[in-house]
Amino acid sequence: MKKRLYIPICLLLLLSATALAQNTTVHFGYDANGNRISRILEIRRIQSDDFLTGEDNMDSVPTLDGRGETWGGLHVSVYPNPTQGRFTIRQSGTATLPIEASLYTANGILIERRILSNLNEEFNLGERSAGVYFLRLSSEQEKQTWKVVKR
Repeated sequence: MKKRLYIPICLLLLLSATALAQNTTVHFGYDANGNRISRILEIRRIQSDDFLTGEDNMDSVPTLDGRGETWGGLHVSVYPNPTQGRFTIRQSGTATLPIEASLYTANGILIERRILSNLNEEFNLGERSAGVYFLRLSSEQEKQTWKVVKR
């Protein structure tokens, strides 16, 4: 008699939530008659530099708006925030190091990363769903994360 594997719904929900932050692959094995005889769930972690890690307390991340704030020798602002899709990072000041901007989903998955080369850099969330996104600016000395809201 063939045994069936029943997975409780709570375990499926846990696996689904885990899969958001990881790469998941399911491999099936078949016998000579084409019947499935095995199933292997393979979960691989995303590299830590492509993911906001546990060191980030996302509940306390401030929203950066058009008034901006000073960070790393720069005055940084994001407008419009909230946005309908496109938003601009404006920077002014005397920072000499390259500044890297990384944009993440609410789940911490990297969407886009670039070096800020202009005083005004535009990002586009137009194809993304409404919600909270995280913008991280990084230099060799420090990093800061802010919320960007798409409506």
